[in-house]
Parts: sequence; structure tokens; C-alpha cells
Amino acid sequence: MRSDRRRHAIAIVALVLVVIHSASCGRDTAAQFGFANDENLPATLTDVLCDAGAGSTCTAQTLAVTLNHVLIEAASRPGSIVRLWSMGSNVGETVIIGNAVSPMNRKRGKASRKRIQDHFVSGSTSALLKAIHPYLVIGCRRRSPIAESIARIIWAAPRTSTKRVIIVISDAREVSTFGDFECGVLPAPNAFVEKLHADQVLAPGSLSGIDVEFVYVSLGAVDGGRCQPTLARDAAVRSLWKAAVTSAGAASFHYETADAAASK
Repeated sequence: MRSDRRRHAIAIVALVLVVIHSASCGRDTAAQFGFANDENLPATLTDVLCDAGAGSTCTAQTLAVTLNHVLIEAASRPGSIVRLWSMGSNVGETVIIGNAVSPMNRKRGKASRKRIQDHFVSGSTSALLKAIHPYLVIGCRRRSPIAESIARIIWAAPRTSTKRVIIVISDAREVSTFGDFECGVLPAPNAFVEKLHADQVLAPGSLSGIDVEFVYVSLGAVDGGRCQPTLARDAAVRSLWKAAVTSAGAASFHYETADAAASK
């Protein structure tokens, strides 16, 4: 009987020592024994807008890279939503192609969670690329209503106060009633903003709390060689988008060229 009590006492002491050691060594050690889980980061909503019009930069390759990056981030934030949009010739043709929701982390082991996250990233990337494939037809669309497409995404707001990010894969060359950023005369930033606001597009406060990113922005030749690009013109286009997004109250504005993205 005394021997049983002694073994029981030793077992309790050993367990206490393991718990104390785990606490002293941090969360990673504790998690190995199942005493702690990694703290989940808050969920987010990320909208990816693909501009696959003539001469633009949303292709199967650039979209795959972007989705992979976005989905990896979403996987670390259980319950996050990634929505993929295809830009059309007008706001009515800009539609959601598909979405993915990151799984909850119910597994204790890091290896198990990583397997689930990897499966989510690879499976979602494949499914979304397959869904948008019919829309990736280069040369079939000349108009690029970028501002109106962003506005439509803004309106598709979640019911919760989830942090939002809008990523635009595009050459950033708007071609619509708001201007011809390819070959036309560029408006002054304040004139562009006023025209947008008059039509309730990117209205003041509409981007409040939302991060906006333009990626794979082209500094190359305009489709068909209809006009020659210059760095001065490209800088002016960037200023136009910065003014529009800032006036709408965006939390942040990021503008990355295709050259910068390729060097990562």
C-alpha cells in the first residue's frame, strides 16, 4: 500500500515539474505536451480583384502567387475569408468567382495544424484558379473600370467588423468614364477625386479601416503599342490612385510594381 502511495506521489510531482518546466520554457514547449495552444490571430476578409483585361497583369501566374500568399496568411487566422473577384467591362460584370474560409485550429499538435493549413492553402489555390480560368482571356476586354470595381467590393461588406484588405492585381491603368490612364490626358488628382465622388464611387469614408494594395502594376508598354509609357506618366497614375484611396479613408495604401514583385 505504501509502495502504491509512493508511486502515486512521484507521478504527481513529475507532472507538476513538467508543467512548471513548460511554463518557464514558453508556449512552444507547453504546446508539445498539450497544455497550451497557439493563440489564434483575429480573422480577416481579403478581397482579391483580378484585372485580366488586354495588357493588364492579372494572369494565372501572378494570381497563383498572390493567392498563395494571401491564403497562407488566412490559414494563420482561423475563420478568415478570401474572396476572388474578376473585373468586367463594367461594374455589373465585376463578379465574385469564389471564396475560401480558413479552418479552425482544433488540433493541439503543430504538425497536425500545419498539415491542415497546407491542405487548405493548396486546395483553395487550385479551386480558385480553376474557377477563374474562363475569365483569364487576354485581349477580350478593353475597358478597365478599376475604381468602380473596388467600389463594388466595398459594398460587399461583411456583417461583422472583420479587418478588411482589398488587393488589386492590375496594371493600374483605368479606362472608363473616369479617364483613360493608358493614352489619354491624365486628370489632376483633385479633379479625378471630385469626379469619383460625384458618382458616389470611392466616396469619402467608404474605405475606412480597409487596407488597399495594388500589386503587379505594369510600367511596361501599353497594349498594342498605342502609346509609349513614361516614368513621369506612371508616377502620375500612382498619385491619382493614392489620392482616390486616401480621400476614401483607406487605412493604408500600398502600390507595388511587377518588377518589385518579381524580385521577391
